[in-house]
Amino acid sequence: MVNSKSYLNSAKLIALLSAVGFTVEAYDFFAVGIISTQIWPHLFDGSSSSALALSVLAYSTILVGRPAGGVMFGHLSDKLGRKWSMFWTLTLSGFAMLMIAIMPPIGIIGLEAIAAFRFIQGFGLGGDGGSSWTLTYEYSRRFDKAPISWLDC
Repeated sequence: MVNSKSYLNSAKLIALLSAVGFTVEAYDFFAVGIISTQIWPHLFDGSSSSALALSVLAYSTILVGRPAGGVMFGHLSDKLGRKWSMFWTLTLSGFAMLMIAIMPPIGIIGLEAIAAFRFIQGFGLGGDGGSSWTLTYEYSRRFDKAPISWLDC
């Protein structure tokens, strides 16, 4: 028999870590959204309007990567396990964030590299969101679970 107090503590810890991960992701979207319109155009290509358009395009590539990562890692986490999936999604996202942070301002090539790393980051974050929410749901006790969708009612 599983110790209910220990089980409840581990479920609370997993829920807390999932919430922290979501908060970091939301802050990243907010901060990089501001950076892409205020700093990147001046840093990479002067102050032309094409630089603004390219920097917003580089920012928006994460929105393409998230659904793609969600589909791929959703399938892989069902086959190989949620912990495996979360490890690789966080590794991908962390690598992409690190590469963006150390990217030197090298003109249009820099914006293209940022766009590629933002796609990779979105790919990882798309898989991480579904895995962390599902893992949190699986760790909660059945009688404590609220319905997530109409299928659970």
